[in-house]
Amino acid sequence: MATAGRKRGRKKKKKKKKTLMTKKITKLTKKFNATLQLRHQHCTKLIPSLISATSSAHSFLLNHDLHLLPHQSLSLESLISSTSSSISNIVSLLSLPPPPRAAIQLPHSTITSPRAADFGSQRSLVADSDTLLVETSNQTKNSSPRAASTSPRAGDCRSKRYLTADSDTLLAETSKLTKPSYPRASLTAPRAADCWFLRFLAADSDTLWAENFNLTKPSFTLLLRLLTPSLSSLSVPPNYALAAALYRLAHGASFSAISRRFGIDSPTACRVFYTVCKAINENLGHLFELKIDINRVIVGFGWISLPNCCGVLGIEKFELDGDLMGGNENGFLIVQALVDSEGRFLDVSAGWPSTMKPETVLRKSKLYLGVEESKEYLNGPSFELTDGSSIPQYILGDSCFPLLPWVLTPYNDSNEEDGTEMAFNSVHRKGMQLVGTAFGRVRKKWKLLAKKWKEQCVEAFPFVIVTCCLLHNFLIKCSEAVTDETEEYPMSEEFPVFDGEVDESGKKTRDALASHLFRAGTIPFDLLYGS
Repeated sequence: MATAGRKRGRKKKKKKKKTLMTKKITKLTKKFNATLQLRHQHCTKLIPSLISATSSAHSFLLNHDLHLLPHQSLSLESLISSTSSSISNIVSLLSLPPPPRAAIQLPHSTITSPRAADFGSQRSLVADSDTLLVETSNQTKNSSPRAASTSPRAGDCRSKRYLTADSDTLLAETSKLTKPSYPRASLTAPRAADCWFLRFLAADSDTLWAENFNLTKPSFTLLLRLLTPSLSSLSVPPNYALAAALYRLAHGASFSAISRRFGIDSPTACRVFYTVCKAINENLGHLFELKIDINRVIVGFGWISLPNCCGVLGIEKFELDGDLMGGNENGFLIVQALVDSEGRFLDVSAGWPSTMKPETVLRKSKLYLGVEESKEYLNGPSFELTDGSSIPQYILGDSCFPLLPWVLTPYNDSNEEDGTEMAFNSVHRKGMQLVGTAFGRVRKKWKLLAKKWKEQCVEAFPFVIVTCCLLHNFLIKCSEAVTDETEEYPMSEEFPVFDGEVDESGKKTRDALASHLFRAGTIPFDLLYGS
């Protein structure tokens, strides 16, 4: 009996405890709901003010876009877009009833994924992550000897897309608001008749060309004349197409931002951009002058104590968004470039996967094939030094490359008491800065390359890189002022030093050049031995 009584007592206590807990939960729930309702009311009252402020910012942008610098207008657009997106999310959470028809009603972005320009006539695009993606060098439109026999079109990209739907539409989903007199605003593309570029042309201000397109009006006109035959198939005028592509390259603008400025829809903006890149690759490829202007290159390096030198060879990394590389946050493409003493690109090989070592990139590049197999490069006469020895034509190479008869790399772990090695390494180090400076100027001028590539068609990225290098050469050819001539641009993260077999012929050439530099007093005595 006693045991049964204790059990009944425990059951009563549990029931009482459960009842108290239920009452407490109910009380807290009511309090929470009351707080939530209060905040709901505050947000409901605040949203119309936020919409009005956002609409005012948009009106300011439309009325002053010619007076704002590109980065200012793009930043304001981005802020308007993010604010409208936040308002949309809040409205969705609040589950407000739909507003009257007078309210702002901006649709979701319904941008499809257009196919980019056909790059079939360019270098091969290889899908295998362990092989070359694209090779573009000083040549005509023919594929390189080692390229794949067929070149898939970059625009196809299999299951990939060139353009994901941007969230740049102003105040999407505000159709759930209730105020009857919300202001109307939109960031959709204007008609071509009243777009920004048309007003820009009407303003006829030469100073604005460099700010918006990174080149002067005369240079733009010359470039347009060179590219117009290749742009005639587009549905937009050639000057609109070229300006749109240059604006995107110069400022890293989204396709929807290009759409609004040039009065075209986003798919057309995408198609225009890649068509212009293709046209630049096809029509300006001769500006990679390794083969056609080698004497000028050699004379230029002679002025900086490098006799018979035909260029400086380096490697640069260009970042890719991690999602494009299977979640690898450190994904990047490798670009090999040969640069002359004035910072021109003589040869560019772009699109090698990050898993590939620099020496492998070199041996697969058209530059290597042109020297070792076809003998079309670096086949000129040797140069006789003051001691009677002679050195063949050569290029300076970064320490990540192998020492070859025509690629002279620095002395590794050089002896500080050996003046010849120090003399060579000093000149070599100055030479390698030319590559870093050239790439640094390209990144600074064409800001699309200064950010991670986030478009899902990775195969197009190498063409964009080469396009910017060709534009860099074009501007030098046009005697356009080089920005920040005294600024130093460091190379990207260094690659490991090559630790393979040393070529004896290359070692002999390097030793002869090092002795020549030491005898010529290339570096001060106090730097060699201290003061």
